[in-house]
Amino acid sequence: MTQIVPQNPFLVKLDKQQEERKAPAEYHYVGSTKRVKGHTLFAYNTISKAIKPADIQREVSINIDGSPFYSTKTLQEKDCIYVQALNAENAKKKLRKMGYKI
Repeated sequence: MTQIVPQNPFLVKLDKQQEERKAPAEYHYVGSTKRVKGHTLFAYNTISKAIKPADIQREVSINIDGSPFYSTKTLQEKDCIYVQALNAENAKKKLRKMGYKI
């Protein structure tokens, strides 16, 4: 004969607590783009709906042969999307095409 054992209520509570404790959102590398000559990189904040030129950090290193080597990094801000455009109006157009309401 098969015996039915009731489920332990303490284990059910532990399972619910484990479900409630979710890991925070992880950030991962999405990709990179080549810079277009003459365009500006704009940052669009999805919360405040503001568009401004992105902060870019430029570094200079020296190669083995003594010539300078330039590298640039974008200082990423929270809740921002980055778009390259000729001016702010064109950046707004690109963001609208991507589905953001400005």
